[in-house]
Amino acid sequence: MHLLTDDGKLRQVGSKTDFQANIRHARVFGSPRKNFHSAQDAIFKQELATQSQEDVAMHGAAEGGVNGGMLPGPEGDDSKPLLPPHILALTLDSGHLAFVYAKNSEEQGEVNFVVSMKRIDQKGVRIEGLGKSIAVDPRYTITPAFVDDWLIESDELRSRALAVAAYQDSFRMYALHPIEVLERQLREGLPLNPIKEEKSFEVKGLIMHMEFLHPSPDDQDHVILLAFVIE
Repeated sequence: MHLLTDDGKLRQVGSKTDFQANIRHARVFGSPRKNFHSAQDAIFKQELATQSQEDVAMHGAAEGGVNGGMLPGPEGDDSKPLLPPHILALTLDSGHLAFVYAKNSEEQGEVNFVVSMKRIDQKGVRIEGLGKSIAVDPRYTITPAFVDDWLIESDELRSRALAVAAYQDSFRMYALHPIEVLERQLREGLPLNPIKEEKSFEVKGLIMHMEFLHPSPDDQDHVILLAFVIE
């Protein structure tokens, strides 16, 4: 994991190498990055670069964490969210779908990774086995709010679904819990489980690619998945 600093450089803040399986595909879901506004927005404005760095450094020191408090702290705090704005979904050749997020470590400038696994298929790579690729619903329901000078979105903000494809003949759709449910899971000491329900679909042919499309802005009840299939 790398942090984008105010001077446009990437700084490594953590890594995870103990999955004991090969990663087949990865996608991020959660809040859209463009809806987070901070001093980093001035990254390409040379005249504000110095002031931007000072503001972020002061904010980060006050929070005692990485990226000015964008990641959750090492301990629970009822006044702040436990989840970061993004969760990483990975498919592994062990047959698992892994959900990974980062939180601030006790050590300044470092992060710890929290992993939740769900088995979706058998171990190994098979043409009919799920895990070739992941698609994430781009729809968000946005209600802006300010927390500690950061513009964030309310608990209604989330990706509503993700889909996992096999190499051919099938894919599986997963409906995702809203963020307030995931926060409640963590506060109750439960493992993170973003999946609300799931359904499998059959398609005849090789699944080359799939992506969710944007439905009508006033349609909160449907998702549109586009799949490129060679029969």
